[in-house]
Amino acid sequence: MIIENIYGKRVFLRKVKKSDADILCRWKNDTYFKKMALDEDSIITLSNQQQDIEKAQQDKNQLYYIIHHKQKDQPIGYIRINWINIKNKIAWLRFGLGDLRKQGYGEESLRIFFNYWFENSLHRAEAEVFEYNLPSVKLLTKLNFKREGEKRKAHFYQGKYYDVILFGLLKEDILG
Repeated sequence: MIIENIYGKRVFLRKVKKSDADILCRWKNDTYFKKMALDEDSIITLSNQQQDIEKAQQDKNQLYYIIHHKQKDQPIGYIRINWINIKNKIAWLRFGLGDLRKQGYGEESLRIFFNYWFENSLHRAEAEVFEYNLPSVKLLTKLNFKREGEKRKAHFYQGKYYDVILFGLLKEDILG
């Protein structure tokens, strides 16, 4: 069961819509965003984002939410579970913020997301972060994700290899 909206104090999460492809395309083509979350040769177009949204909407093993700022009444980021092992209740996390970084919106959004999903169906969430993406490393650590290891020199960026840090979060880590 996919809930339509999840509400926090300053943000709410809503299911992604095909009309969000434009903003997702803009965010994912941002130089900073690309460095922190994608491969540098990733090609992000309006068309492939529309197709990706359609695919996610039809796939029962994906959750895709837009982070919506209540006061500004605008999308500011996304949270996505690209893969869920329904039987074992394990999910793989992706997330990103557009322009409103370093203001606590990522933390609030991920907290309300995981509070809801751990109460209702998940046992474990996993995430991978490039070693130089210190804001995401700090955020996941603050949310009680545990560093579980790394893939050594598994990400290539601007002529150099970097580690990919593996994180895990269990239901009891967030709900007690």
